[in-house]
Amino acid sequence: MFEQTQPRKVSTGLGAGILFFPYIGAWFLLRDGYSIRARVIGFGWMLFAIYVLVHSYQLSSLNGPQPARAQASNSGDVATDTPHRPVISMGIFNAIAPGYTTYASLAPLIGPGELQVSSDSDGIKTESYRWTNPDGSNMSLMFQNDVLVMKSQYGLQ
Repeated sequence: MFEQTQPRKVSTGLGAGILFFPYIGAWFLLRDGYSIRARVIGFGWMLFAIYVLVHSYQLSSLNGPQPARAQASNSGDVATDTPHRPVISMGIFNAIAPGYTTYASLAPLIGPGELQVSSDSDGIKTESYRWTNPDGSNMSLMFQNDVLVMKSQYGLQ
């Protein structure tokens, strides 16, 4: 009634497709003859690639707008980089996760915050930083032993 199919080996072309385009190539492993092991490896690689893609997008949203270059005037001035602090948006605020984010990983992305409070009690170092936008809206983050434990914002859009 059911025909027994010969076991298939993953060809070089299919392997390359799975390696470089896992969200397309892995689906070809559902054809008859591929082993469970090949399917688990292929779909595991696909899920890993999707995970990396999603998290790299979330981290890039923390970067905010990129610094603008000053324009050279007609008097022959040389264009230079202008100091620019990213504007903190509600999207950036929402992407910052308490319990996982550290000040050391956040400061290079959005710039250093203004230290509001610092204390060290019973071996727990607590620091509170504030980032203020030009319009007065702001974000405050509290870190204990360099890990975010609390966040608040005022007027972010």
